[in-house]
Formats: sequence, structure tokens, C-alpha cells
Amino acid sequence: MILDGLRVPFNAIDITLRGNEKERDFMRENAINGRSNGVPLPPQFFIDKEYLGNYMDFDDAVEDNQLPEFLRLIPPSSSEKSDENTSTANTTDQVRFRICFPS
Repeated sequence: MILDGLRVPFNAIDITLRGNEKERDFMRENAINGRSNGVPLPPQFFIDKEYLGNYMDFDDAVEDNQLPEFLRLIPPSSSEKSDENTSTANTTDQVRFRICFPS
């Protein structure tokens, strides 16, 4: 997975498993995106409780070389700065990213 390659720690949460109903409800309530209608479908990306986007948003960020900005690893205005900022943000031991997906 791309996040593994960047050494970004994350929790992948299978919302279809029994016991993950709270995570599924959280995803449905907080994954509000103007690009889709109806119930949000996984995968959905969050940092802490902040909604980042769905798979289309993630894929666009990868294709446009904007993944560090999408993941909030670097501020959008500093995207032209060196990899120093990115490597510092990637080495955090605290898992902040959550990806909600079906099995």
C-alpha cells in the first residue's frame, strides 16, 4: 500500500466486522463529500476525527503528486519545500490516520 511505502502509520478499520459498528457509524456521519451522493462508501480517509476524503480524492492526490498535502503531512503552502518536512512528519509513532474499508 502507498501509505506503507511512505512509512505513514495508519489504522485500517474493517467496518463490516462485528464490533466495529461505532466506526461504521462514525464514517457514515463524518464522510461528507460533495463528489458523492447518498451513504458514503468505503474506503474513507480520516486523520484523527478530521475527514480527508474518499478513494477518488486519495487517488487524485497520488496522481497529482499532492499526497503529502492530502494527508496533512505538510501544509499546502509548503509543498515546494524540501523532503525534510515530509520525513519529519512521517516518522511519528502515533497513529493518526484511519482508513475505513469493507472486507
